[in-house]
Amino acid sequence: MGAALALGTPMVAEEPILVDEAGNQTSAPFRRADAITAGVKNGVLTWLAVFGPLTGSCWLAHLVLNRFRYARWTREWERFGHDSTYS
Repeated sequence: MGAALALGTPMVAEEPILVDEAGNQTSAPFRRADAITAGVKNGVLTWLAVFGPLTGSCWLAHLVLNRFRYARWTREWERFGHDSTYS
């Protein structure tokens, strides 16, 4: 279960092996830059996942309500016998 060494590596070359508390081989821990990058990425994606649908819902509600409002204005202008367009 050892790591494969590159072809031509001398037999005396040292290869670090990391182990956990139980003595099992494990991968290297996150570096500080990796942790910061992952945190920023997750924060941005979470923000987009929350506020993206909210923004879309508000835009859709605005669109639908404007259509209702414009239709009502048109009906009211027709009721009074006026053209609803600007003249």
